[in-house]
Amino acid sequence: MAERMKEGWIVDFWSAVFGMLAKVSIFNLLRFITRSGAPSYGFVEAYVLFHTLLALITLVIASINHSKPVSWLLVALVLYGAVRVFETVVYQINVLLFDEYRAHKAKKEYKVRSFRRLVLLLLHNYLEVLCWFGVFYTFFYRSGDLTIPAQDIEFFTIFRESLLMMIAFSPERNEPTTSLGMAVITIHSFIGIFMTV
Repeated sequence: MAERMKEGWIVDFWSAVFGMLAKVSIFNLLRFITRSGAPSYGFVEAYVLFHTLLALITLVIASINHSKPVSWLLVALVLYGAVRVFETVVYQINVLLFDEYRAHKAKKEYKVRSFRRLVLLLLHNYLEVLCWFGVFYTFFYRSGDLTIPAQDIEFFTIFRESLLMMIAFSPERNEPTTSLGMAVITIHSFIGIFMTV
């Protein structure tokens, strides 16, 4: 077992990087504010479900109001969504690659409540990220960084465009018009590859 854990400095390096990145999260902030140790399984499930629903509802509202000017509420939700996407990707990388490694290295027992639960939470995260990118698309459409035919801007079209970027890595209708728009689509493709695999 000890031999298996000697996987090279590259594993230790990225384990340390993603361990530090995990500290930059809303979840970690909540733990700090409440001064709690490890959160309960029920809290984690509620946290994931709340954020999935928040992203879905935000996408519905952003799609309906696509022709209105950008509001401060939308800006705040886009920024919050970006933090959540970052947090989700870092969390998934830690769970899939480094949590077990760190536990074995510290000579602690590593366990998950159940793999079925883990997969369900991952699917919620997948849907949440998909919806946040849909919100980003409506935002960057309004800012002129992406073009989407006006008749195509409605919930299911935006949802489908975001899904295509997650699984096929290419949009059907939206096109970047600026470097920022290209960056959003590229980041979405990169995250889509990771989360799909």
